[in-house]
Amino acid sequence: ATEINAARKCYSVAQWTPCVFHLMRASEAGIKAIFRTLDVSSPNLSDSWGELLKPMDKQLSLPVRDRHGDWASSPEFFYHAVNDTRAIKRAWRDPTMHIESDYDEAGALKALDAVTGFFSTLATKLDQDGKFYP
Repeated sequence: ATEINAARKCYSVAQWTPCVFHLMRASEAGIKAIFRTLDVSSPNLSDSWGELLKPMDKQLSLPVRDRHGDWASSPEFFYHAVNDTRAIKRAWRDPTMHIESDYDEAGALKALDAVTGFFSTLATKLDQDGKFYP
């Protein structure tokens, strides 16, 4: 919530790139919550999104019947959550964190909409600690 509020404040004062930066920090909580559903070693603060996505991609490549726990019982939820994560990573996270992009109002609004949608999806079944609610 702190990062989302910071992003909204930045947006309101036309600080477009800082807005996107805070949205990416907020999104990190979402990807780590998805990761925790796999019941594997906790991600380190230094783990890249690519490293966090590897075991998720492995789950999605398995037949549904062979997936871990909630990944087997709610395959559509995890398919959407992981694909939203990948889209955010490619479109905003990497270019922002690697200082490749600056954003204007339209770009910041797109990022805000994407992250809001990502968290809306996650909130239907998952809390920030990775507890899944079927």
